[in-house]
Amino acid sequence: MIVVVIIGILAAVAIPNFVSLKSRSIDATMKSDLHNAMVALEDYNLMNGTYPSDAATFEASLGFQLSPDVTWDKFDLAPKDGITSVHMHLTHPQSSNNWHAHYPAEGNNIEIR
Repeated sequence: MIVVVIIGILAAVAIPNFVSLKSRSIDATMKSDLHNAMVALEDYNLMNGTYPSDAATFEASLGFQLSPDVTWDKFDLAPKDGITSVHMHLTHPQSSNNWHAHYPAEGNNIEIR
């Protein structure tokens, strides 16, 4: 009986930590994908003299792929502060966070929105 209680206590402590760790891992993956997208956007701009107007064009031209289960929630070419930029949001079904970047208008800034 004591062994069952000890296992229950350990499980009560370990499960929330595991869920938190998984969430942080997913968020790190989305941030990494946005950073890689920014690097690829610079390559696209150097090759074409402009930024892509949509995610499909961007992915097809460079072979860029997001990590599994990560999807574009937004990918728009629009001016910001007078700078033509790509506004990107990424989501993952197991994360409540929506990661945002507006490149190059906001530089390499990646944040939760």
